[in-house]
Amino acid sequence: GFNRNHRGNTEDGIVPEEYAVEYVVDRVETTGAVFLGLTLGCARCHNHKYDPLTQKEFYQIFSYFNNVPELGRAMKYGNSPPLMPAPTAEQQTKLAALDAKIVQQEQWLAARAQKIDAARRAWERQMPNVRWAPASMRDGEYFTQTPPQAFDGSRVEVDEKFGKFDIDDLWSVSAWVDGKGAVITRMSGNKPEGKGYGLHVKDGKVFFHITSNWVNDALRVETVKPLAPGRAHHVAVTYTGSRMAEGVRVYVDGQLAETTTVMDTLYRPFRNAGGVYKEPVRVGGGAGKANQFQGTLGEIRLYSRVLTEEEIGMLAVGQPLSALAGKKRTQAEQRQVELHYLETAAAPNVRQTWQTLAGLREEREKLERTFPTVMVMAEMAKRRETHLLLRGQYDKPGEVVEPGLPAFLPQRPATDRLGFAKWVVDPQ
Repeated sequence: GFNRNHRGNTEDGIVPEEYAVEYVVDRVETTGAVFLGLTLGCARCHNHKYDPLTQKEFYQIFSYFNNVPELGRAMKYGNSPPLMPAPTAEQQTKLAALDAKIVQQEQWLAARAQKIDAARRAWERQMPNVRWAPASMRDGEYFTQTPPQAFDGSRVEVDEKFGKFDIDDLWSVSAWVDGKGAVITRMSGNKPEGKGYGLHVKDGKVFFHITSNWVNDALRVETVKPLAPGRAHHVAVTYTGSRMAEGVRVYVDGQLAETTTVMDTLYRPFRNAGGVYKEPVRVGGGAGKANQFQGTLGEIRLYSRVLTEEEIGMLAVGQPLSALAGKKRTQAEQRQVELHYLETAAAPNVRQTWQTLAGLREEREKLERTFPTVMVMAEMAKRRETHLLLRGQYDKPGEVVEPGLPAFLPQRPATDRLGFAKWVVDPQ
């Protein structure tokens, strides 16, 4: 974390690319001064005047620190990603106690698995005509007890109770959609560029955004492939609260969809500067009259947590449990049956144990959200290309350079930041 505790700029009007360079330069200069006893910064714009260090070698060292998945503009409040949790000693004790209780309940169920399975198979002959959905941390739902609802481009349902999420919250939304337009939004001004969030079907593709300012403070992703026309699709989006596009996952019909990042510059919450964000949720609208939904919407669900891929697969089954009786089931269908049985139809002691286990898991997740965080270094999956910057200017890239050590110092293999760190502390 030492090399992440540098200056960070959150101002409007800055050029993020410029400050992304400044952050890396800061790390190079600090590392050189603290660990190497060198004024590496003197070689940012030209060869060093006194030490045998070239400008190219400066940017070779720069390359080691230029692979952190961060934005040039820092987050307005709180730490800027990448982060890791840093629970206090008290929180670690609570977490360990919860984990021990969870294991105890899991072991109790595992010891009785054969009897539970046998009882469930007998129950499966008369399964109820209901659809299963996760219950833990469910925030709100719409049209779950009715057929899909028709929206003609003028109908908008407004709700002020649910969906009060901000950019640092964890949440998920899912729906059955057949048509185009705004599926569910929480946006100011009833306009496409309003502050807030929205799930849309736009040009046939699933489009999701979280916006503080449409021009330069937003996160927007869309699916690469359009939805097949003429039928309903199950669409789900999960968001980790990371304030970055990498924290968004889009699922279509239970499968993780390939997405394109349209914008990834989100940094201010909706409640910026202590303000209150009071916008309601709107189903079928909220992004301007031209974008109101046309088609059908059904089973819209909001959760104040990140649904698992397994849970989303089960939501996408699209059939009541009674339709699954006596048939060969997919993994998602079978898991639906098992969970509904444990929650509603198993023996009282089994149901109680399952409910206790679910409650402990939820308590654990809520505890984890209270952990303080620390900013850390991390590596991008695909290395960011590094250039020698002419006269040290961020917008004047020269030749491409690879990570490397100054030629006048002892050498050892160091192709990444870990290798560089080992070289720095090598006693030889």
